[in-house]
Amino acid sequence: MPLHLQPDLQPQAGELCDVDIKFILVPWKRALHLVEHGGADAAFSSSYNTERAVYGAYPMKDGKPDTYRAIRGYFYLLFTHKVSDLKWDGKEITGASKKIAVERGSAGVDIVKNLGLKPIEFNNEHQMLQMLSARRVDGMAAIEGNAKAVMNQHPLLARQIEILQPPLKSKHGYLMFSKKFYFKHAELTECIWNAVGNIRASAEYKALVKSYSAAESSD
Repeated sequence: MPLHLQPDLQPQAGELCDVDIKFILVPWKRALHLVEHGGADAAFSSSYNTERAVYGAYPMKDGKPDTYRAIRGYFYLLFTHKVSDLKWDGKEITGASKKIAVERGSAGVDIVKNLGLKPIEFNNEHQMLQMLSARRVDGMAAIEGNAKAVMNQHPLLARQIEILQPPLKSKHGYLMFSKKFYFKHAELTECIWNAVGNIRASAEYKALVKSYSAAESSD
């Protein structure tokens, strides 16, 4: 049976569970909308929150999201323009007018709000990077790997950007199925989640991730 997902999950998970996975590339907020309203069976990589858990099913263990079966762990970082006076000390963001770009519908929205700042929502990291390089916003809260991938594709923009440490937040991303799909295909869903966890824990996968990281650092 087909599953409509975004193209990031290791294809071995589908092969191990004898399922044909079909991928759809859409903005993140649209992906969540599709899962909630029946236009897609799952989305990734979705961090867990109570709002999404109303319509989305996550791999669980002892009443909590099972990080072993997460697709990945990642960090939200704060990016700023090199001539900005925006500062981050791990507890508080100070300086400028504190308008922070975030991906529409992402966990970054709440991260920025919880810091007492104003999130300005955009469809993707490229739009956010353009606004930041033009100094239309003061900062950008984004997932480290996603933002750096866009910066690698747009080196002229990237040269204007500074990454502030420490991370704003650490997260785990999961393959979130719609509850409708889960209740209809619970055994298959659990198989895929288990396969994801086992693939990530394998020596082969860890070596692959290491090789990708080495390639990125040499760019």
